[in-house]
Amino acid sequence: MPLIATYDAFRFIFSWYDIDNAIVSKIMNPMISAKEVIEEITAHFNQVSAKLGYTIHPPEDLVNQMGYGLLRQDMHEKSLAFFKMNVENYPNHSNVYDSLGDYYAAVDEKEKAIKAYEKALITGGGNSYSKEKLDNLKTD
Repeated sequence: MPLIATYDAFRFIFSWYDIDNAIVSKIMNPMISAKEVIEEITAHFNQVSAKLGYTIHPPEDLVNQMGYGLLRQDMHEKSLAFFKMNVENYPNHSNVYDSLGDYYAAVDEKEKAIKAYEKALITGGGNSYSKEKLDNLKTD
């Protein structure tokens, strides 16, 4: 069986896994609160977890993409909610703190950005890009 047929079969069988367009529309709707959006995403992944029989959190990279996209759209409340969701779901991943630091740096909350970058450096082995951002903030 060709690989593409297997891929299509899995997409069909697990069609309930992905976030649907209705949720994405709500995310981008400025009239819908961050709390409502986070509750909807949490409910979706609770349903996914129930079907699979173990806990599934929203994927870190997906939540990060949403957070950065909302930040670019000046939807700061929602953006912060997504970055905080990632910190809650993946507390041992350096990148979630780095992304939170990027949020705080973008909204001119320098002290919070510094704390987030420092946390990124000591979490999960750290990373070099947080160090560079931290150094830049401290020299400004």
